[in-house]
Amino acid sequence: MLLSGSPALSSLVERRIEEAIARGEFDHLPGAGRALEPDIDPLVPEELRVACRVLRKADLLPAELQCVLEINQLLTAMPAAGADLHGGASARSASARRLRALVIQLELSGQTATARAAWQRYEEALAARLA
Repeated sequence: MLLSGSPALSSLVERRIEEAIARGEFDHLPGAGRALEPDIDPLVPEELRVACRVLRKADLLPAELQCVLEINQLLTAMPAAGADLHGGASARSASARRLRALVIQLELSGQTATARAAWQRYEEALAARLA
C-alpha cells in the first residue's frame, strides 16, 4: 500500500496513479529512465532524505537543513592529509569558525543530535588530515 492511514484514501490514490500511468502521463518526465540522485547526506535522518531532496530541488530548505548542507560542503572541502586549503591556515581557521557557528545554530534550533554528528564528522576529518 502506498500510503498509511485510511484504506479508502490509499485505494483512491493508488487508482489515480495507475490511471495516470495508463494514460502515459509519466512517460516523458524530466529524468525518466535515469536513477535518482543518491542521498549522500549522512547528517539528515534516513526517513527525511526524500523530503529534503524535494525541498532542496525546489529551493525551499528550512534553515536547519541549509546549515546541514553548508556543514557538508565545509567538511567535503577539507583537504586530505598533506594537502593544504587555498589560503593556508587563515582559510582553515575561517572554515573551522564557520563550522562551529553552524553547529551552534543547529544546537540552538533543537537539532542537538545532528549538531553532535556534524561535529564528530569534523573531528574525524581533522584527525584524518593530521594523521
